[in-house]
Amino acid sequence: MINMQVTVKKQRENKNIEDSSTLNSEEGPTTNSEEQELKEKVVKEEKEEIKDNKQKKEKGKPIKVDIDTNDKPLEELKEKVVKEEKEEIKEDQQKKERRKSIKVDIDVTDKPLEELKQLIKVREIERTKVLDSLREINQQREQVKEKRNDYNQESAESFAKVSELKEKRDGTNKEIRELKTTRGSVLAELKDLSQREREIIQQFQSQDDNKKINKKDARSIQNHIEKLEWQLQTVPNLTLIEQRALMDRIDELSSKLGEVEVSEAAQRELKEIRRRKGNLKGFLDDSWKQLSELVSASQGRHNRLSELYDTGKKSKYEADKNHELFIKKVEEARKYRNRLRVLKAELDVVYPAMKKLQEKKRKSDQSLRTERTIEIKEEKRTEIKRKLSTKKGLSIEEMKFMLENQMINLESNKGKKKRSKK
Repeated sequence: MINMQVTVKKQRENKNIEDSSTLNSEEGPTTNSEEQELKEKVVKEEKEEIKDNKQKKEKGKPIKVDIDTNDKPLEELKEKVVKEEKEEIKEDQQKKERRKSIKVDIDVTDKPLEELKQLIKVREIERTKVLDSLREINQQREQVKEKRNDYNQESAESFAKVSELKEKRDGTNKEIRELKTTRGSVLAELKDLSQREREIIQQFQSQDDNKKINKKDARSIQNHIEKLEWQLQTVPNLTLIEQRALMDRIDELSSKLGEVEVSEAAQRELKEIRRRKGNLKGFLDDSWKQLSELVSASQGRHNRLSELYDTGKKSKYEADKNHELFIKKVEEARKYRNRLRVLKAELDVVYPAMKKLQEKKRKSDQSLRTERTIEIKEEKRTEIKRKLSTKKGLSIEEMKFMLENQMINLESNKGKKKRSKK
């Protein structure tokens, strides 16, 4: 700003100097002293002009503030202000449209004052009733809204617990499946071991027919063992006792087959097979207990999950039901508010008309009172004049009336005029 002023000042000085030189050239040669005086005069006028311009700017123009448009908070503030202004304008337009949409079917033309008063009384009574009903509806609406929100919260909490329990139940079911798979592998291994055990026994049975068990009986026992093993693997939902009984029966039959004489190598292999079978049977016993516990836990979680799911569904149903009731209450409240707007619009028409008639009546009554007052005063004047002309005595009130209405001066002036004429 200062640089611009200095530049303008220099330009003006140069212009004035040029103008002065032009004048000198037109008027003729001047002396050095005259030229110096002319320069000083020009500089003085220039300073005064700059000073006047500054004063005018300070008085007439507002103070300029340099605003950084890159300031983000300021931009956000501007956007917020503009947004609020737009919302206010939109709300005002909506209110105007609602007022325009209200139709007032009421005619107050040529209606007497009493009828307008009665009309206002009826409308005010109705408005009071509508306001009471609206308050009651709003109270009911808030109660229904609170119930709806409570049911929604209960439903959300129930479904959240359902998700949590479902995740735990699925984890337990996964453990059950893995344990069942392991048990299936163990049972398959038991079958293989039992098969190998029978093969060893049959091998040595075929070498000597004089053993305690002949081939026919051994074959029958073997078939029986195979049936029991097949039953152990294929029959579902066997209890622990039933499984244990089948395995004991298989061991008993297998031991009968082992009554034949075998070699030491076969005995060592049979011993290892039977040791392994014992370990596997122990694992099956332990895993059965673990499996039962897991199944029980899974079933308990599933039952609890079903209860929570039913509770959540019921809460959701009640929430939806209360929401529908809430919407109905909102619609009822809207009807009452619309009726209030209509009543207000009607009263806005009737009240001015009534006030206008009241003002007109007031002026009419005041005019009548004034006329009546004038008539009474004239009657009193006439009566006082009559008494004075007949030289009758006046009452105190009549004397006071004469003083207040300046009748004494008038009567005395009339008497003087009469005496002067005589």
